Amino acid sequence: MKRDMDLVRGILLAIEEKETLGDCDFCEVLDWLRANKYITSSDKDRDKVSAHCGILVDGGLAEKCYDFMETDASRQDKWFFFPSSRIRLCWEGYEFLDNARQDKLWEQVKDKIDNAGGTLSFEITSCVTSRSKVK
Repeated sequence: MKRDMDLVRGILLAIEEKETLGDCDFCEVLDWLRANKYITSSDKDRDKVSAHCGILVDGGLAEKCYDFMETDASRQDKWFFFPSSRIRLCWEGYEFLDNARQDKLWEQVKDKIDNAGGTLSFEITSCVTSRSKVK
């Protein structure tokens, strides 16, 4: 699987919008992504979102909050999100969103990076969005 920075941004936007009392459940994230045309209803898309939530946790942008229904074994697997799994944004997730929230700015940044022949890495995206935001 390749990391999809548009999906990363979409997941972060979904979590921020759906958070109540500090977190939201995975189904709310999926529903928001479907409603906003980031994904379809397929199992493949659900698995891709689950994996991207895992890399958001790895990257320190989000944190998995465990549900009482999850077993000890599933708690060890930060890459798998059950429909009842809870997720919340961390400081870095909010920082990234502060720079990448605006659709127009996001598209400009993607174009700049693409025109330069680069790839859309988290560090480059964060740097370019924060600099573009200032201009």
